[in-house]
Formats: sequence, structure tokens, C-alpha cells
Amino acid sequence: MIIVEYPVALVLKLWHVLFTKVFGIAPSVAWIVAVIFLVLTVRSLLAPLTLRQIRSSRNLSNLRPQLYQLSQEYVGRTDAESRKELNQRRKQMQLEGGYRMRDGCLPALIQIPVFVGLYRMLLRVARPNGVVDPDNLQGFGPLSDQDVYTFMHARIFGVPLITYVQMPAQSLANLGTDQASVFRVALPMVLLASTFTATNLFFSIRRTKATMDPDQGFSYFALGLLKVMLPIVFFMPILFGLLGPLPVMVFVYWLTNNLCTLTITQGIHVWSDKTHPYTEEFHAHNELQRQRRMEKKEEKRVAKRQKRRTGRHRR
Repeated sequence: MIIVEYPVALVLKLWHVLFTKVFGIAPSVAWIVAVIFLVLTVRSLLAPLTLRQIRSSRNLSNLRPQLYQLSQEYVGRTDAESRKELNQRRKQMQLEGGYRMRDGCLPALIQIPVFVGLYRMLLRVARPNGVVDPDNLQGFGPLSDQDVYTFMHARIFGVPLITYVQMPAQSLANLGTDQASVFRVALPMVLLASTFTATNLFFSIRRTKATMDPDQGFSYFALGLLKVMLPIVFFMPILFGLLGPLPVMVFVYWLTNNLCTLTITQGIHVWSDKTHPYTEEFHAHNELQRQRRMEKKEEKRVAKRQKRRTGRHRR
């Protein structure tokens, strides 16, 4: 992960230099601001990709009526040649309609390595020999020994950024704090971060429910899975944050990142509703397919009831 840790450390270093040398902010305080601007840097790079992801998804949804008509042309044609032709025509239609599968993967492929890189960089800086020793510090990549020193002594609400709730008492004492102090700072931060994470998922569930394809049974399974994940997404980060080795600085990154994600994503969706809306054909097709699905489910219920009655009469 060196290939990720070094760029993360470099971006932090550049922001830290800017805030200390140009704006005259104290070196320790500047690290907090640098982490926040690391998030803004990443989100700024991801914003165009997020826009492409959302537009590509909307393009696919708007193509759904045409894709349905295309599949109807091949009903009953199960030979290999027909299936191959259908797949080729479907891919061509999606390509011409502006849908790219890769657009949905790029934001996560960029964001996850940055988060992992920041976490591993923190471990390298804070515990170069496996223990926290503020008297035995070493530089890392673009970070000099002096950078690491100010980094190690940076505090937020009186708590060092590199501490975590379950850090050994001796290590906390070496850094001039204790578990209760770290807990008081970590708890509200992790609660807010988890709330923003769960809120992002909640809006995703709403969008999925409004735009999912009623013809695909997997869509309902995926929606149910997302609903089950909602409480897990809220509580698991809290447990990991309070019981695992997650430094306070990661909370700063996580909190800022999830707030930015929520704001930017919702903003893009609102803007896309005006500039790239779902078509009337899409809404009409989806409503018709929902009605058909409900009718089929009702027919199955009636058939089951009749089957039970027939079984009773035979007895």
C-alpha cells in the first residue's frame, strides 16, 4: 500500500505547508485543517466521476422501455445465436444511450484506497516500531521528522489526533491524555459519522426503490438487503470506532468525508432532476410493470388458496 500511502502523505504535507507558511496557522492545528482539505481534494476529484455515475444510471433507467421492447422481440427464441444477438443489440443500445458500467465503479475504486492509505500512514507515523513513543519519531515519505513531531502532538478538543479509545493506558499517558478524554471526543464524532453514513444509504434505498426494474426479481432482493444493512451500517462503525484501533484523525476524515458525500451527492441528484430528468416513458413503463407484477402476485395468491381448498375437499 506504499503506492497509496505516499500520495496521501504528500497531499497532507502540501496542505500543511500552505496553512503554516502562508496563513500562519500553528503547525499542530494545521494538521487538522490539512485532513479536512485532504477530504475536499478527494471529493473535488470524485465530483465529476460521481456526476458521470449518476447520469449513467439515469441513462440506463431511461433506456428501460426500449430494452424491454428489445427483449420482447426475442421471446421464445432460446437458441445460442439469438441470445448472442440479443446481448449485442442490448450492449449497443446501452452504449448509444450513454450507459457505461465502469462509471458506477470508479468513485469507490478511488475513495477506498485513499481511506486505507490514510489509516496505514497514521499507523506508520504514530507507531513506527509497533508502540507509541513521542520521544522516538521518524519521518515517513514526504513527512520529515519535524512534521511527524508536530503531527504526533496535534490535538482536537484537547485530545491527540493519533489516539484511539482502546489505546493502552501507558501510550495514552505518554501522549498526555487518558481513555475517558479520548472517549468523550471520539463518541460524538463517530456518532455523527455513522449518522451521515446511514443517511447516505437511506437516500440510496429511496432512489433504488423509486427507479428499480420491477421485471427483475433481484432488484427486490437487493432492496431488501439494503434495508437490512441500514442498521448494520449505522452500528458497525460505532463498534469498530470505539472498540478498534481507529485514531481520532480517521474520525475527522470520516466525518468530513461522509458529510461532503451526503451534500455533494444530494446536490448532484437535485441538479440532475432539473437538467437530466427521468423520462415520462420511463415512469409510465415502470408503473405498468409494477401493476403487472402486483397482478401476478395476486394470481399466485388466488391459485394457492384454491389449491388449499381443493386439498381440504379431497380429504
